[in-house]
Amino acid sequence: MANPTPDPLWETASGHPDINNKTSHIANWRDFFIVGNTVYGGHGTFVAGILGAQTNNGIGIAGVDADVRINQVGGGSYAGIDEARGLGAEIINMSWRDPNGWNIALAGACANAYNSDILLVACMFNNITPTGNPYYPAAMPGVMAVGAVQKTGRLSDFSEYGSHISVVAPGGYSTDYFKDYKDINIYSTACDVRIDTTDVGGDPKESKYLLYDWHYTPTYKWWGGTSFATPYVTGVASLLKGYAKSKGIVLNNDDLRKIIELTSSGNGTRINDEYGYGLINARKAMDMLNAPWQLVKGKYVGCDYYSHAGVLSGFVPGSSDYLMASPRYEAIKKIQLPRYYTTAPQIWTRGAQSKGWTNDPTYSGSKKDCQIVDGTLTKNSDNVWECYLKTYTYKNMSGSYVPTNPLLAEFAYTALGVPQPPQMVSPSLREATASKAVPGTNYDLWFGWYYAWGCPTLERYEVQMHTDASSIWYTLRDDISPNALGWTIYDFGSVPSRLYLRMRAIHNDGYVTPWSNIVYIDSPNEDDPIVAESNTPEGTAYSNGKKIIVGSDGKIHAVFASGENVYYTSSLDDGETWTSPVTVGLGKRPAIELTSVNLPTICWNNGNRLYSTKMASGTFEEPQLIYTGPEGTEISYLAYVLDQNTNNSFLGWVDEGASGSSVLISTYNPSTSANLAPTPIDQGGADAFKSPSLALDKAGNLKIAWSHSGKVYYKDNSEFFEMGENGIHPIVDTYGDKTTVVWQEEIAPDIYQIVKKTKGINGWSDKQIISCPDGQNADFPVVAAAGQYVYSKNVKDGDYDLIYNCEYDNGWLMGTQNLSGAQGGISRYPSIAFKQEWPKSKLYVLWTEEMPTVKGGTKAIISLIKNYKMTVDPVPCNYIDVGTEEYNSYNLQKKGTYYYGPQPEYTIDYHQAELKYSIQNLDPAKKYRIKVVYYQETDANIKQTLTVDKTFNAKTTIKPKTVVTEEHWIPNSCLKDGQIEVTITKTIGEYAVCSVIALYEYDRDCDGKSTEDISGSNSKSTAAYSYELMQNYPNPNTGKTAIKYQLAQAGKVSLKIYNTLGQVVKTLVSQEQPAGLYNVTWDGRDNTGKAAANGVYFYRLESGSFKATKKMVILK
Repeated sequence: MANPTPDPLWETASGHPDINNKTSHIANWRDFFIVGNTVYGGHGTFVAGILGAQTNNGIGIAGVDADVRINQVGGGSYAGIDEARGLGAEIINMSWRDPNGWNIALAGACANAYNSDILLVACMFNNITPTGNPYYPAAMPGVMAVGAVQKTGRLSDFSEYGSHISVVAPGGYSTDYFKDYKDINIYSTACDVRIDTTDVGGDPKESKYLLYDWHYTPTYKWWGGTSFATPYVTGVASLLKGYAKSKGIVLNNDDLRKIIELTSSGNGTRINDEYGYGLINARKAMDMLNAPWQLVKGKYVGCDYYSHAGVLSGFVPGSSDYLMASPRYEAIKKIQLPRYYTTAPQIWTRGAQSKGWTNDPTYSGSKKDCQIVDGTLTKNSDNVWECYLKTYTYKNMSGSYVPTNPLLAEFAYTALGVPQPPQMVSPSLREATASKAVPGTNYDLWFGWYYAWGCPTLERYEVQMHTDASSIWYTLRDDISPNALGWTIYDFGSVPSRLYLRMRAIHNDGYVTPWSNIVYIDSPNEDDPIVAESNTPEGTAYSNGKKIIVGSDGKIHAVFASGENVYYTSSLDDGETWTSPVTVGLGKRPAIELTSVNLPTICWNNGNRLYSTKMASGTFEEPQLIYTGPEGTEISYLAYVLDQNTNNSFLGWVDEGASGSSVLISTYNPSTSANLAPTPIDQGGADAFKSPSLALDKAGNLKIAWSHSGKVYYKDNSEFFEMGENGIHPIVDTYGDKTTVVWQEEIAPDIYQIVKKTKGINGWSDKQIISCPDGQNADFPVVAAAGQYVYSKNVKDGDYDLIYNCEYDNGWLMGTQNLSGAQGGISRYPSIAFKQEWPKSKLYVLWTEEMPTVKGGTKAIISLIKNYKMTVDPVPCNYIDVGTEEYNSYNLQKKGTYYYGPQPEYTIDYHQAELKYSIQNLDPAKKYRIKVVYYQETDANIKQTLTVDKTFNAKTTIKPKTVVTEEHWIPNSCLKDGQIEVTITKTIGEYAVCSVIALYEYDRDCDGKSTEDISGSNSKSTAAYSYELMQNYPNPNTGKTAIKYQLAQAGKVSLKIYNTLGQVVKTLVSQEQPAGLYNVTWDGRDNTGKAAANGVYFYRLESGSFKATKKMVILK
């Protein structure tokens, strides 16, 4: 066919109803191609529809970015790139290839567009048999090259590949325009073109004698090709650009590219030369501009140093092409990121905003560039992330630097990560006067925190507090130095009740972190019940061997040494009164365990010999010699653990000699008392070892921790791990799904702090400090229940007190209390026993208190074995912060996660219909209670149903921006196979949501009830900030009524029914309860089970200082 003459243009903006008003500039081009005598149109229209077809207009398709503005310019060469740049384009879609391949004009156009902060997106090109050869402009530096995938996610057969590919996007099955590959190709806007001709005379071979009549028909077609994968990427980039502008964020071309690559299916890792970084994900890309993610952009002027990097020979685009040979210089700059990230952030450079050129000889002198030096992103000792950047400058023929002197090079970068608030640790009250730390004394307030002290933008910290008396936070200080590691408030005043603290960091660029975790401080313990007297200051040494233990029957047992003897005693109540100690044998360093029937079995050493005994018929059997060490050695640091399911147990100890020592481990069965055949796990010189500590997990697997010449080690059946240096006296504990090792770490000569590491489902945590970082010595730590810590602390002069620290909710709630400060003395060698009970658990602490002086000034002649019982919150055996990737192994079904804040309750899983979780390795002989936390920020209430193994249905309503917690006993029938499936089903609202699932393990009779009763299940909302007793319903009633009440704080609760004479008719509640909303049902019967008569009754609620009374009427 003869070439047509100029004609009325097919204008995409006005020519297709689905992309009307999208185009602000119409270039002089026609949207068609010709095969033989047939004209086919629509390639550009097809691209434009994918990119920006209108939405919600009832026709056709929806474009990726319905708000995009399109400048139509001619494609196929550098001229279109230059024209688009001149029109102010921010993104250029290049669904074409240059038939001339690489050429200097195209290279210059791409470089100029990149330098102008334009994102260039080009198709990889199509071939029947892809070759891997580069096609241009896709292979130009600074261009984002896009490959195509099919509906299945498999690479399209026609899609080219190569090392320059960036990402892939939907491109369909076939590039054949003439076949209708419905549902497997791409569907978009198109146009049919027909050209009619009329002969007006003359030579029919000459086109000037033909009159052309153009006909364009808008339509839709199925088509495929990398040309059509490209506008998907361009559209996502446009969405990102516009969304960022709406949030006041400026995204440059490299920012757009990197965010799209990071959020593609490779998750920031390049897959291969076919897929690049993987299939794009628009939603994930947009989420990078929302919390918790934060973009931080910076620019440095001037390098730290530069060096000669060879001679460049390359082409420089310009009015004429010429070859340049110039000396090249590499300029290096070290940068520090201005935010605190707990995990490595993503960081990239922005070449268009930098001042320096690429190292590529083909494009040097034209394309700006800046790069990260590989492998240099690290976190320094101040918790600041830092790395090195590089760029290049050159000397021209006249000896001048281009584009600038390396000392004036500019380095632009962007960091993307999840900034974290400070993490408060180690709170402590230290007395501010010479008197002891008793209530009423003034205090210094100390604590530490984790943050990036060297952040270049960090300005100061703010600390707030409140007490049990008021839940309103007020600012304590807002001027804490950015370099402070702990601080003091003098004359803090008395501490009548629990103090709560939180903090946040304030940066000088306007960024303020979220609030940190919460720590609380209880007033010092005033009472230390005396268990026994001892004439040795090491009565309960050493802390690696248990000295106190509590049975499943609630009975407390203790052992200690005095003089040359080992003693046993037990409590007659709950730790207040103890039996007279009985001698079990000669020696020291005893350790105690209980058999499956709660009978004590004790091991100890005497010189180089180990002995054991067990109780039978109320008395202890004769001591049995179970091991004799080498002549001239002495046994120390005895540890003992027993598996109650099998009575199999392990002993660990050190054979200490002048010429060397060994850490020995042996199996042991208290029923047989056979001679031990220990296995050495480590050997060294004299005094090389401290504290072999043992623990057993649920499956009976042994965990061992010990120190060797200052290094702390951990070993189990699957790993051998060095925990840290400069450490002694490690203690290992297992509880639920966690293993914890705590130890003393030397920070100055003979000055130690207490640190720990915890192993969860994803491995070991970083080291964390437990003791207050105030430069005072701390020693002999112990741990129980994955977060209950006790250690000895030098609090003033030569005085050592026992300090209790705890952590809940993955460290978002921490607490501390001085346990032994009331009466003075040197408190050391603690041992602890944890008893999980409902609604409150108990922690029993035993220690030795050496009394150097008494009030009269006389010397004390004995040491005291002391005990303290603490009421603590129950500890979950499984704490699952389901809104984070760390706990994905529990998940069976979810759609994704939302982040509304760093606290566990603000990170949520969601699914449009139903969330599912699986929890395994449960003990069918135990009883379990489940706590589930919900939160959401949609525009309406969400109603959903919680089920466990489909055995019950608990319905809950979650209001927007309200934390809701519900708890339930799990029926025993669910536990027969040792696992449960938790399902949360949406009934009304946008999603099913969940923040936290916590599972608590108890003995079967922990609550004294065989079935759930009025306090067996409860639900609460954090909107409950006040105390309230509500009117019963119905009232009057026929003998059955419900009473609701609300608690602002946890505490002991009493709810009783009285008659008009003031006599108690029925006690409904008498127990510890957490804050929340409660609903109690009274069946109309008194404490003896008799039905109450008609008449007027009163019900009274008491909790702490709150008291309220209301009237009810029974009318049958």
